[in-house]
Amino acid sequence: MYWFISDTHFNHGNIIDYCGRPFKSADHMDREIIRRWNERVKPRDTVIHLGDFMFSGSAKAGNQKKPDYYLDQLNGRIVHVKGNHDRNNGLKSHIDSLQIALAGTGWWVQHKPEYLTWTYNLVGHVHNNWKIQTTPRYIAVNLSVEVWNYYPANIQEILGRIPAIRRPSVF
Repeated sequence: MYWFISDTHFNHGNIIDYCGRPFKSADHMDREIIRRWNERVKPRDTVIHLGDFMFSGSAKAGNQKKPDYYLDQLNGRIVHVKGNHDRNNGLKSHIDSLQIALAGTGWWVQHKPEYLTWTYNLVGHVHNNWKIQTTPRYIAVNLSVEVWNYYPANIQEILGRIPAIRRPSVF
């Protein structure tokens, strides 16, 4: 099974206020996102994380968690697409974008919804601003955790959110 998620922002307390996340603290948020992730994702599943995995924190605040702290708790084999907050968090992802074929459709996968030249796009970055964006040229699906109730989504769930008249066809 393939799963998609973006903008978990583990260890990032300020994201709670910035996005209106329903958590009391960064630790509360981290535990809940990990629980929801593992509720769906099995150890042999593949998760494509579309960026902004974690915040490196500050040594002064005493919250210098490393990526392995989270990776060791999460089910699945994780493919990391680099987000704008992944530059200095120790994750070392070198993937800026992916092209994948799922459900008979070609998808462009990237963190920011820029340069949407493909018909079908999976993105993150915009948090709770929108879930699906359609134009005559493209469909973009936002995988930010806020719009998926802090769960990863699979391709069937994603396709179910695209209006029937614009569902992808075989390419």
